[in-house]
Amino acid sequence: MKRTRPDSHHRRPWDPGNLRAADRPDRSAARRLAAALLCVAGALGSGCGGQPQALEPAPPRDLALLELMIKLQALHRGMEPVLRSEAHLPQLAEAARGIASLASDPLFEGWVRRPDFQRDPTRFEAFRVHLLDSAQQAAEAAEAGDRERLHRFYAQIDGSCVACHKRYLETY
Repeated sequence: MKRTRPDSHHRRPWDPGNLRAADRPDRSAARRLAAALLCVAGALGSGCGGQPQALEPAPPRDLALLELMIKLQALHRGMEPVLRSEAHLPQLAEAARGIASLASDPLFEGWVRRPDFQRDPTRFEAFRVHLLDSAQQAAEAAEAGDRERLHRFYAQIDGSCVACHKRYLETY
């Protein structure tokens, strides 16, 4: 018959008092591991045998779309903390109009026509148009004071960004 403590079923599994000394994490082992990893990282940074290695330059990139995306993300993320605030509806409408303006920017609109664009342009354009429509609808909802519609279209803005980045951003 298995012996259990009478109060063991009342304890939470994550409660530190529920762990026996043998089950507790060994903090000194974690510290030794961290120190070893730092040593390895330092050795790799200086090259093999302590000889510095030359880093290859990164390939040139057109940063114009990245700058546009940073502006778009700042507007989008700025909306989130005040999304439920009735007092911030004018600012939310302004931010949504800003997103719509960036989504219709000629640089963003024409990105798929670039010779270095190697992926499916129709999907990219569909995501961009969905972002534009959702942002316009979110602005109209905020101006009308319809917070339920605003939340729905904010979620669609978010969905457009995530879907496009998953498909077209290599580091996502």
